[in-house]
Amino acid sequence: FLEYVAEHGLSLESYSAYIDGIEAEGKSVSTINKHIAACRALIRRLFESPDIRDVDKWKLEKAIAEVPFRKQAKNAKAITGEKYLTRDEIEHLILRSPKRTAVIIRFLQVTGLRIAEALGIQYGDCKTVGERVEIRVLGKGKKERKVWISGTLYDEVTGTFHGAQYLFESKSLRPLHD
Repeated sequence: FLEYVAEHGLSLESYSAYIDGIEAEGKSVSTINKHIAACRALIRRLFESPDIRDVDKWKLEKAIAEVPFRKQAKNAKAITGEKYLTRDEIEHLILRSPKRTAVIIRFLQVTGLRIAEALGIQYGDCKTVGERVEIRVLGKGKKERKVWISGTLYDEVTGTFHGAQYLFESKSLRPLHD
């Protein structure tokens, strides 16, 4: 944006043209909105001078708002068939992976967890209840939920990863990184 402003000058028209150019490149709505937010923040910083009157700052805010954030279709982030693996593809992947990787893949398949959620599980988060294991998981936004796995899968994980604190640790007993 700064390069664009250096060439075209700073004005509402140049700001608008810059955003329109990004949109014309076929960028995603979220990428366009990140550019809009970054440009707004930069423009606001440029006008933090004590010499600028509050009325001028208000006019600036009004001008910035004339280039609105783009709206994304509600189902734009929906998971479609092309975005997930079928059971056969997962089994194919497990059969061709090293043992430790295969165990992680199986665990993710059964629980439906994100990789970062799975790698953050500590032994203290696991509780055996009959033949199953209840696992307390801290998800996105620090939201806690519980997932269940079979005792057999739990034994497979603990037999493959001999962790000291985390369920999935490296051979040097450090938590795995996603």
